[in-house]
Amino acid sequence: MSSKHASPVDADEWAAQERGRHAASSAAAGPVDAQEQAYRRIAEAVRSQPQAGPPPGFAASVAAHALREDRRLERSLSRILRGVFTLAAASVIAAYGLQWWPALQQALGPDALRWLLLGSGCMATSWIVRRMLTLPACADPGRRTRIAQS
Repeated sequence: MSSKHASPVDADEWAAQERGRHAASSAAAGPVDAQEQAYRRIAEAVRSQPQAGPPPGFAASVAAHALREDRRLERSLSRILRGVFTLAAASVIAAYGLQWWPALQQALGPDALRWLLLGSGCMATSWIVRRMLTLPACADPGRRTRIAQS
């Protein structure tokens, strides 16, 4: 029990489109019917559109713009998050005094607390190195290279 599905493409229409496309691309102007002439005009209009691409350096400028926007957003969110954490830490210290440290040790365990302190040390070291590299004396790339070579 098979049934043939009718194709939604009209063969005559398709042939007229192809003849119009070929007539527009070739210099030969033969007898054409009205339908073929309409498709020829469409094909000529499509071919006459400028084929200009994006300007030179377009991708680099878009990437640089996106990077600037991402950095600005990231900095703002980081500042807000640091403020929230600072406020939370100050609130805990104000509410519990020095009792928060033994409670933290008990909650996290001695191994987790060591890893927490180690991570904090790494963050502090990273921050210090980043600050040192932004000093005017270290901002000269040639100076950094000379320092690294010695």
